[in-house]
Formats: sequence, structure tokens, C-alpha cells
Amino acid sequence: MHPSNIHSLATSLVSLGFSETVDTQLQCHICFSPTQFDIVHSIMVGEDQAVFTVRVERDERNLYSLKYYTACLRKRVEVVAELEELDRRMAAVDWEAIAMGRQLAKRVEISIIKEAAAIVEALQEAGIAADILRYKYWQGTALDSLIQFLPQHKTAWEISERFYFFNEADLISFNEAIRFLNSRWMERQLQLRKKQAERSTESEPRDSGRNLLLKKKPRASVKKNLLKK
Repeated sequence: MHPSNIHSLATSLVSLGFSETVDTQLQCHICFSPTQFDIVHSIMVGEDQAVFTVRVERDERNLYSLKYYTACLRKRVEVVAELEELDRRMAAVDWEAIAMGRQLAKRVEISIIKEAAAIVEALQEAGIAADILRYKYWQGTALDSLIQFLPQHKTAWEISERFYFFNEADLISFNEAIRFLNSRWMERQLQLRKKQAERSTESEPRDSGRNLLLKKKPRASVKKNLLKK
């Protein structure tokens, strides 16, 4: 390992938004001498979650450099009233611990496991509509493979962009990326509202010009009475 190379990478990552301890993460990756690896940083932005995945690659000199990072903004998931009670129950369970317990035999309290089992049964009984709760609490864990409609949920609730590294002076910080993604999200919502308004207008019944004329045309009995006068 090259200490100066690691120090340079860590300095850049801290300027992006990583914590000062990122150098330890880098050393743990680089000690295996991989050709490339990803380093992930996650933060909460109000009620939303932002996940940044930075790609690091090794060159022919065995030195590592930052290539790009993907920023994903996951908006707060809204749940219908019928699922609110189940939503509260799921929020009280440490699903990350359950996922780790499946893979690493990590000890989890039996009461938590029993509650998780009861919730899973309730999710099955609630049907397709409850899959949004699986996405809300299992996305990003080892349980995300159990989310039935994961691609659809990601399309509805997430927005992402890739940012490339060209030189140190032009680094786009995580905060700048969040502002950019929030702007794109607002633009997407405006476009959706516009399309919904257009569809609503198109679905309204319209009278043709001929129907309007027929409505204005007096009945035959009325015309006859008028002629008698």
C-alpha cells in the first residue's frame, strides 16, 4: 500500500462528504489489492435518504484513483391509511439485525424474531399493496431480494445521477449533488402533475358541434305550434 495514495484519496473523499475515518475504510479495501472497489456513504436529508457509491480503480502503477460516484436520493415513502398500523409495527423492528442474523448467525432476541415472523405473515395477508412496506424497510438490506416489485418502487421513489471525477478543483460535493437531485425530483413531480391534468381533461365528455346544434334545435311540436300562431 502507498500511504500517500491513501492520504490523497481520503482527502478527496472527506471534501466530498465522508467522515475523517474514511482512511480506515480505504486501507481495509486496498490491503486486498483489488482492481476496483466501491465505498459507500449514506446520510439522512430530512426524511429522505441519500446514498453515495464511489468507484475507486487501480491503474498500471498500482495506484488508486476516484473515477465517479453515483448519488441516489430516496424520498420518504408515503403509506396509505390501511397500512399505517403495520407500518408502525415494522418501524419498531431492527430489520438489519434480522438480515445479519440470517447470514452471520448473529444473536437476535427471540421476541424480535417472533414479532418479525408475525409481521411477515401480516404482509402476506395484506397482499400486493403491502409490498411498499417491504420496500420501505428492507431496501438496502440483505432482505431486498424479498421485495416483489422492487424496480417499480425504485422508479417511483428514487432518483439518481452519476458524477465523474476529472480534477480535484471540480469535485462536486455530496451536498451539491443532493440539491441537484432535489431539483430534478421537483421537475419530475411537475411533469407528472401536468400529464395527470392532461389525461383528466381528455377523459372529460365533450359534445360535438352537431350535438350542440341538436340541443338548440326546437322540438317538432314546438315548431308546429309556432306556425299555427
